[in-house]
Amino acid sequence: MRTLIILITLFLMVECLPAQTDTHTDTIPMKSFNCDNDIYQMDLVFSEYNLHSKNIDDNLKIDISYLNGSEKLHNVPVIYITDGYWRRFDYKYIHYLTKKKIIPPVIVVGIGYPKNYDYEKTRTRDLSESPENFRQCILKEVIPFVERNFSCDPHRRILFGASRGGHFTLYSFFHDAADSNDVFCAYIGASPYLPEKDAGKLYEFEELLSRKINSIHSKLFLTYGSLEGYDFMIGPDEKMFRLLDKRNYQGLEFIHCVYPGKNHYTNMRPTMVDGIRLFLADSADRGIGFHDFSQNSLFYHFSNSTEVYDWDYSLNNKQPAMRDISFDPAKSSEQDGSGSLKAFCHFAGPDSNEANIGTVFDHLEDFSGKTLAVKVFIPEDLAGMNCTLKTYITSAENWIDDEQKPIALKSGWNDIRWDLSGVHAKGNFKEVRRFGWVILHPDDKPAWNGSIFFDEINW
Repeated sequence: MRTLIILITLFLMVECLPAQTDTHTDTIPMKSFNCDNDIYQMDLVFSEYNLHSKNIDDNLKIDISYLNGSEKLHNVPVIYITDGYWRRFDYKYIHYLTKKKIIPPVIVVGIGYPKNYDYEKTRTRDLSESPENFRQCILKEVIPFVERNFSCDPHRRILFGASRGGHFTLYSFFHDAADSNDVFCAYIGASPYLPEKDAGKLYEFEELLSRKINSIHSKLFLTYGSLEGYDFMIGPDEKMFRLLDKRNYQGLEFIHCVYPGKNHYTNMRPTMVDGIRLFLADSADRGIGFHDFSQNSLFYHFSNSTEVYDWDYSLNNKQPAMRDISFDPAKSSEQDGSGSLKAFCHFAGPDSNEANIGTVFDHLEDFSGKTLAVKVFIPEDLAGMNCTLKTYITSAENWIDDEQKPIALKSGWNDIRWDLSGVHAKGNFKEVRRFGWVILHPDDKPAWNGSIFFDEINW
């Protein structure tokens, strides 16, 4: 075992050494950062804004989060993140760095689209097919919107993207350099998606750029996971890493890293956390080596707002009946001084008769033999409409769905449990990717508006 640990450590040290394209860049140390369950002991503010962009001729949903009180500070760094509709679970990790006094207070801006958009289609358009339109949207619309509402430091903006978002990060890096435009002080790309179809123009543009300039005063952190496919990810990313190493742009701090044991999904979070540590932390706290806390067993008491943002709503393709979620400090299933998750719903007939809420893991979680539980509060008038609830679990790499038999809901608190031991599943409860609950409102019942509450979620 000791020999194995030594070999793994040596592998990490070799794979995660930075490319020193600036003679003043020191070797980045392997410095572990361990996240713990106290990540939920923060007073996190999370706000959603709708913005119509003229540059992409489409609507955006902007998620802005910060630790309570940070909005009153001046010259705060801002982290801009693409694919915001998939990232609400991850924002707390950035603010946790502030809680641990590793980075200063920051504002996190997730750039995404409204509910029920075809995210894959729309992000492909913006992040890889027509990235200049999206880049102009960020420069001329998103950043001004944020900086009108908060006191931000224009010299400490960071851009993060994963997969196609990583492609867009590289695109923005090259084009900002060509424009001599210091839009962002640093760029972080997790597993940049660089197939020849989309990346060809990147290489062409970089070639032209290299002939015009020999210095780029910026910072760039690129990664991929060792478990990603060679043709799909490793080969194309290594090609880009070698090219940037070879260019040796003066003034550029370029660091690239391979995360052992990570795939295309699990590589995102360590890249984000380590990249922000590299670019915002003091020298004593800089380093690569993020380790997440174990989610093998969790209990959500909803004692603060941070726990709410592990959950997302309206995950189905129909018109969503669940319209918003928030933290309610007063409503609780127990007399323990904690609160609950408040979900505002609007059931409006056959096209809007399902209220869906759930969470998604960035890894495969083992639920085998466990009991998945939640308490749900149903108002009396809604309970009289014969509503039901079913628990769902999605598992395995190919996202296989399993559902509990619908349960009739009564007025007040309902204690919902699903004992997974001995359940015959289509998927694999050892490899759970997401889970949640769907409340079903009969088509023939009148429309209903109001709030439902969730508490004591645990497994």
